[in-house]
Amino acid sequence: MMRSLKILSTNTVAKCGSHVSVCQSHQRWLGTCSFLVGILYIHTINAEWQQQANEYYVHRKINGTLGTHANWAGISSYYLYSCNASIRSEALNAVRASGLKVIRVFLLSTEGSGAVAACASTPVPDVEPHMVGIYDDTILERLDDLLHEASMRGIKVTVALHDRWSLGCWRADAYQRKFDLPRVNCETNASGNDPSRFYTEGRADFKNRIVHVLSYVSRHTQQAIGQWHEALFSVEAENEAFGHVSIAPANADWLCSMSAVIRANVHPAIMVSSGGGGVGTATGPAEQARARALAQCSALDVLGIHTYADPPAVDALLALYTTAVHATHTRIILQEWGVTGANSTAQARAFTAVTDVAAKHAVPQMFWSLQPSHLPLPSTALAVSPPAPAPSPGAQRARAGGGWVDKCTATSCPTEVWVTALYPAAQAATLQRAAAAWPEIWGCTVGGDAACRYNGRCVSGVCECTDAWHGPTCATLRLLPTPRDNGFQHVNSSSWGGSIMQDSSGVYHMFASRITENCGLNSWSTNSEIVRAVADVPVGPYAFKEVVVDRFAHEPNLVVGTAADTVILLGTMNAVRPTQFNNCTPHGASVGSQVSQDVHPARNTYMWSAASAEGIAKAPRQLVISAPKWDTDPLHNGAICDTNAAATVGPNGSLVGLWRRCETANLHTVPHTFTATDALNATSYQPNITVNMPFLSHAGAEDPMVYALPRTDNSTGVVLHAILHDEQITRCADAPVGCWPGGRHAFSVDGGNTWDYSSLDAYNGTVAYTDGTTDEYYLRARPHLVLNADGVIVALSTGVRPHKASDYVFTLVQPVGNGNGHRAAPDKV
Repeated sequence: MMRSLKILSTNTVAKCGSHVSVCQSHQRWLGTCSFLVGILYIHTINAEWQQQANEYYVHRKINGTLGTHANWAGISSYYLYSCNASIRSEALNAVRASGLKVIRVFLLSTEGSGAVAACASTPVPDVEPHMVGIYDDTILERLDDLLHEASMRGIKVTVALHDRWSLGCWRADAYQRKFDLPRVNCETNASGNDPSRFYTEGRADFKNRIVHVLSYVSRHTQQAIGQWHEALFSVEAENEAFGHVSIAPANADWLCSMSAVIRANVHPAIMVSSGGGGVGTATGPAEQARARALAQCSALDVLGIHTYADPPAVDALLALYTTAVHATHTRIILQEWGVTGANSTAQARAFTAVTDVAAKHAVPQMFWSLQPSHLPLPSTALAVSPPAPAPSPGAQRARAGGGWVDKCTATSCPTEVWVTALYPAAQAATLQRAAAAWPEIWGCTVGGDAACRYNGRCVSGVCECTDAWHGPTCATLRLLPTPRDNGFQHVNSSSWGGSIMQDSSGVYHMFASRITENCGLNSWSTNSEIVRAVADVPVGPYAFKEVVVDRFAHEPNLVVGTAADTVILLGTMNAVRPTQFNNCTPHGASVGSQVSQDVHPARNTYMWSAASAEGIAKAPRQLVISAPKWDTDPLHNGAICDTNAAATVGPNGSLVGLWRRCETANLHTVPHTFTATDALNATSYQPNITVNMPFLSHAGAEDPMVYALPRTDNSTGVVLHAILHDEQITRCADAPVGCWPGGRHAFSVDGGNTWDYSSLDAYNGTVAYTDGTTDEYYLRARPHLVLNADGVIVALSTGVRPHKASDYVFTLVQPVGNGNGHRAAPDKV
């Protein structure tokens, strides 16, 4: 994982000596402490650590007991508002892709040197840059834009209205000057920076600052920022108030007093948090008394715990504060944390141990930190390195070629590294654990059924999901154990995903990609053919019946929603039959010549239609998407991606679907909508290349399956749904953790013009079997939901690759829900 976490090696601790705690908490931008514990420069990426942490979470999130009271995770990115629009967009997309729900920022000057200033071409002054009480709203304009951009992505923001470390420690602001506070180097003399006069004499001034900030009128909403409950999770007076100083009796009420001012100036749905102020890291009688006192502050909703202790100490601290807030209105968050360790393995173990401790106490966590100034600019090309071999479950992945390729430079890091770093943090909230209700995060009062992804109803502010889905936003498939002999799997014959329909007689027909000549997935681009197999039950096993389209032909997708007497199949094939094929030994070891996919004739998308599944093999093909016209990537020497086209049809015969297009020099693929006025008329197919699925990070998504359902809110019309293989976290070609085994849900309420792509996984690489065992698959792609003849979601079909070293792949089918989901019976598309 890229080192965006606060990780401290034992060697580093020795180097900084007695001042390490100061560096841990406060050295966030000046760069004077060489290791920068607060942000850990990402050009020192340790992919071994990344493997350890990612591996731990990738295969354990989905299949637990998800409920509406799910936990959550966030991250600090304290100066993100100061970054330019491009960097903000990349950072927010990465946060959304990872499933993080809250970003925390501070209001402080980004002028001067260091990482903070490097994030923006024009530094941003503090809200009171020169004199206390004389305001400059530049920073509030930037905050307004960040709130707008975050809310569009379903991310909320915590705002600290001031930073204690600007009071003469790492920075000197107007309050330091007005109250003549000592200006010291906190790396070497933290105790010499006593800001007590600010807390004693500056109360009236600071209350005015609070009111000014929260009264600022947003240009996006035309209302005061303090009322923007759709965007703000919480507001806190100060980051780490009283940090490294004793709290004098006269100042003991400062935090509660300032919180009362905030409460009076924010919407009731916005929380007031402590920002780590007044919260110690010890667990003695004094800390217990302070915790109880803070929990009794009626204006304070959330106590933010900041600690960089080892897991047992974090456990004790959370136990102290969960006890202190018991039977009060106050909740707690592990708001800032990090880990230590002598090497990457120790760090990864500590990371997972701390997150397990947070889960044990049902406490949300926000780790430190995402440093957006090191994100790549748009012109930065992503580096590509081969993925490492996959391990057995739980084992550390071996490093390819004896070492990892360091993909981060001194000034930027590929976006996929950010996303792979952030994903374990989001999943570290361990959604399988029940937590206290967090309606501010998961509530559907604002979005209604859309907040439940139209996979459920919003009832009393909580999503009640249909049988096929579960989780706080109904984004996760309710997958059941499957028999070992499921799907389409045969010795010495690989298959890669199957699209399945049930006919009027009850038989299930699978159209699958099969790799010929004993070959595996590495030979898909030369040896793939489309075959039909049948079964009596949705999970199979499926028996081969016939070859439908000879090689090369790939990625068959049945068009969902067609009339009972019409079957439509979409698939990719070459305009002319390739003349070379691989000849392989059993399980895919090639003994022939591999033909590069880039020199193949165009991989066009064709359509076949017939009155029955049996008739497709005899149906003529019709060209519906010309790859040379629509899918050529000018950044990659004109290379053409296969389109992955999938669609649904309404009773009026029109069609809406998704296809993917290569759009970067590294063949990152982005889904787009395509339409047809008549699904059976090839000349009416019209691909779209505008942005239909905004906010995707990194490589985007591929392998869509599209279907339509009636709206859950009983209003007129349908909702288009899709499930896709996600490539935001990692991609086989360019991420050190290798292929990603997960997929996500998308929906559209405007006929496919705009799709909402989930920030949570619908499935991952974990598959439970009816014999009580569980397998972890290295890659799980080509997702297809299986709808029975009544339009009920009954199973999930995917292509799975057991591990990186194996070329053998097969089509796995896993049951979903209990068979009582909604029909897929659209009125029109």
